[in-house]
Amino acid sequence: MKQFQFTKIKEFREAIGMSQHDLGIVLSIHPQQISAWERGNGLTVRNLVKLCNALGRKSDEFFTEC
Repeated sequence: MKQFQFTKIKEFREAIGMSQHDLGIVLSIHPQQISAWERGNGLTVRNLVKLCNALGRKSDEFFTEC
């Protein structure tokens, strides 16, 4: 079974030199929402797709085997 790793959001964001504020601008959402996602709160499938596009990642890169 695979589990979503919310810490990957921050890891991938920082790897491309993007702040929460920058990512919020790209996604047209408040930076506090990015913070919430990185802590494991409120990420929907729709927003995951947008997040993957913004970070240049595939959704399966956010999952690890349990």
